[in-house]
Amino acid sequence: VHPDDLIMKNNLAYILAHMPKGIQEAADMIPWLEKNYGGKQEIIDTMAFVLMKAGKYRECRQKLETILRLEKEGTLFWFRARMCGAEIATRLGNYDEARKTLQEMLNRSRNIPDEDILYANKLLSDVATEELKAEIHRKSFPASDTNRPAGGRN
Repeated sequence: VHPDDLIMKNNLAYILAHMPKGIQEAADMIPWLEKNYGGKQEIIDTMAFVLMKAGKYRECRQKLETILRLEKEGTLFWFRARMCGAEIATRLGNYDEARKTLQEMLNRSRNIPDEDILYANKLLSDVATEELKAEIHRKSFPASDTNRPAGGRN
C-alpha cells in the first residue's frame, strides 16, 4: 500500500476491521485517516465503523454525529451511520433502542445497496434473538425476593 494513498488506506482499514485480528491495525490507522480525510464522507464512515469494531463507542458516536449532521435522511451514509449506532446500542444491551432505529432505517431504505439492507436485517434479527435470550433469563432466574427471611422459608 502506498503510504499516502487515502482511498487505499481507507479501504484497508475497512477490510481489516472486519477481521478480529485486524481490528487493532485498522484502529491504528485512524489518526492518519483523521488528519488526511479532507471531509470525505466515506472516510468518516470507515473511521466510525473501525471505532465501533474496536469498542471505542464514544469516539465512534462523535463520527456518527458528524455524518448525521451532514447527510440527508435516507442517503447511504445516513443509513450506515444509523446502522452503526444501532449496532453500538445492541452491543451495550440497549435492544429497544437498536430495534426502533433499525426498523426506522429499514422503512427509509430506498436506493440503499442490498448488502447494507441485508446487514441491517441481520442486525435486527440479532436484536430479536438477544431480547428473547434476556426474557428467558429473566423468567428462569427471577430476582430474589428480598422480603423472604434468610434460609428461603416464609
